[in-house]
Amino acid sequence: MTLDIDVAIRRGFSRTFNRNGLLLIGAFLIFGLVSAVLVQTASLQLVERLNDLAAQTPTPGPGAGSGASTPPTTTGDPAGTQPLALPIPLIVAAPLAALTPFIGEVLRIIAVRTLVSEHTESIPRAFARENIVWATLNGFFGGIVVWFIVTIGGIVGLIGLLIGGPLVAAFFATSFFFVRQEIAVENKNFIDALTDSWRLTSGHRIGLFALAVVIWLIGLVVSIPGTAIGFLAGAGSPGLATIAVTIVSVALGSVTTVFGIAVAARAYDQLRAERDAPDERESTPTP
Repeated sequence: MTLDIDVAIRRGFSRTFNRNGLLLIGAFLIFGLVSAVLVQTASLQLVERLNDLAAQTPTPGPGAGSGASTPPTTTGDPAGTQPLALPIPLIVAAPLAALTPFIGEVLRIIAVRTLVSEHTESIPRAFARENIVWATLNGFFGGIVVWFIVTIGGIVGLIGLLIGGPLVAAFFATSFFFVRQEIAVENKNFIDALTDSWRLTSGHRIGLFALAVVIWLIGLVVSIPGTAIGFLAGAGSPGLATIAVTIVSVALGSVTTVFGIAVAARAYDQLRAERDAPDERESTPTP
């Protein structure tokens, strides 16, 4: 069976804009905005803390021998670059910001389970409960492992041959295309998911690479309005530009994220059906 890219894209698009897809877009939108607020809050509090420490530690000036000193240089007005920041203490904002990658992984696990299934009108509670902690941790660390393998493969390829780096990186990226799907749907640990994704993508890597390029190009095109709005808003107020770009980028990014997961889910469903189908030779009775 050959991967049908057209079917994966069309069905992925359809699933993106049915009721469950829209619910997932809304969830990613809320998560993205809350994450932006938490990250900006933690960043602002950290910069202000460093500025306070610097202000308390004057540096020796040219007349150091006579006891002269010069005031330290600070980063100016950090609040102007973090307009979404809230007046939350660093001790609270930092841990909350650190949790956002795990919360994002929870959403991705639920999204994969939903979009691989045939549910289109409501998201079963089991998708958010069944082994969710196990799946989240494996998805998070599995993603780190895949990133490491792809990065190292690309670097090694570049050392050997200039064009080899991107090719090696693309090979590993497509080989581990379905790691999260294997974890979320089949409840596998990330080591088994890496192995089974490698097997599942065997013979389909070129098609999966083409599919990934299409998803990337669509995401690139969709991101243009956010860039344009930020450019126009930036002419008046940098703070307003940051807020506008953040909101628009998160909104559009939520759509492209769900679309990418939906397309990958439809491709996964095709190849999983082939893998799970009984061998015809075994099903044929012996005369």
